[in-house]
Amino acid sequence: MRNRIIILFSLTVLALIFCLSLVWEFYLEFNVLPVFGFNVVVETYREHLKDIFTVTGFAVIALLAPTLVLLRLNTRRIKAEEAFYQSEEKFKGVMTASPAGIFIKDLNGQFIYSNPAHRAAYGNGEETVGQTAYDFFSREQAGIFEVQDREVMISGKVREYEYERTSETGGILFFNLIKFPIFDRRGKVSGIGGISTNITERKQAEQIVIQTMDDSVQSNQAKSIFLAHMSHELRTPLNAIIGFSGMMEDRVFGPLGDPKYEEYAAIIRTSGEHLLSLIDDVLDLSKLEAGRVEVKLEPIDIEELISNSIAIIRGQAMAFDMNLYTEITNNLPHLLADRRMVKQMLLNLLSNAVKFTPEDGEIKVTAGIVPDGGLQISVVDTGIGIAEKDIPTVLTPYGQVASDSKAKGAGTGTGLGLPLVVELLKLHKGQLEIKSDVDYGTTISLIFPVEATQEYVQV
Repeated sequence: MRNRIIILFSLTVLALIFCLSLVWEFYLEFNVLPVFGFNVVVETYREHLKDIFTVTGFAVIALLAPTLVLLRLNTRRIKAEEAFYQSEEKFKGVMTASPAGIFIKDLNGQFIYSNPAHRAAYGNGEETVGQTAYDFFSREQAGIFEVQDREVMISGKVREYEYERTSETGGILFFNLIKFPIFDRRGKVSGIGGISTNITERKQAEQIVIQTMDDSVQSNQAKSIFLAHMSHELRTPLNAIIGFSGMMEDRVFGPLGDPKYEEYAAIIRTSGEHLLSLIDDVLDLSKLEAGRVEVKLEPIDIEELISNSIAIIRGQAMAFDMNLYTEITNNLPHLLADRRMVKQMLLNLLSNAVKFTPEDGEIKVTAGIVPDGGLQISVVDTGIGIAEKDIPTVLTPYGQVASDSKAKGAGTGTGLGLPLVVELLKLHKGQLEIKSDVDYGTTISLIFPVEATQEYVQV
């Protein structure tokens, strides 16, 4: 529309110049110039027309450039206005459709913009522009909002808050509130923007998850306590069975009358010892889960502890012609740990190594210092190995991996050995590391932190 006005104005000016030229050439030139003493040269009609079109031509040339410039500038302005209008419409569309409450405040805390979601949350659908938080909230809550606004204005940074309010039905609603500063052209804070999101459902879901976890923890603790009590109750008769069957096997009170009885007594004793071992594992794990384990720290000679542990397991290894040896770094610092627990961890690893290593295999126990100064004890075997995908399973209580291997230990046990090691190692702030190749062997390492070495404590 405005381009038409510019063109019309230019044509009007051009027409005016043309008309003035006509008047001048055919009237004013003969009537005005003689008055001022000028001599008028009589021209032909063709000459008059030539002058008129010459003047008009110059006028066209003179008007063309500014007209084109004005048209170009106006076209740009029209496009800018259209772009701004479209942007404003999109902004309004987004603000209107947004489920989050969006608002802008001036430095006095008055709302100068409020989208429908914000009006619904703050003003129950009523207009909020021109009002403050004191018009919708208690003085205490509005005061908190005012302090938040001041914090954003002073810091010039985005801040995130949470607040509660009571709904019309009396329920509690939870909101997440993000506030950010709005700067003017000079870089000074000129207002506060905010985005308020209703997170009631998320909060309720969190409460449900927390409650479920609490119930699960309580249930696990109850189970652990029950297993601990049951394990104690079972150990007493088992010890009696093992003791009396051992006496029968050794013929303490004379011969049994038939060699078969001696064989049966041996089976009863070994079965009882195996069952007692399983119960001990269950009891230990139950104590750990119930948090009823006390760590008694003392300096431990690692070389001596390894030698004692190997002495216990050597008989089993020799029965299957296994080569059992050690590689221990000289002058290792003493380990500050619970002696019984470290010995149990090492025995569990050695027992697994013997169980899952074929006859004539090798088992090696190494000890040394890791790069960060901690102490590492490793049990290396040439057994059946563990697939990488199965490692999480064997670290889970009662987790066992199906195997086609003919190794003597495949598919036996309760699956508590490694989980017990993990839990006992956690009490020492240590880490368990497993490296394994199927059919080639496994290396399991107990890594104690540098804080657990006596050298670190002395420093």
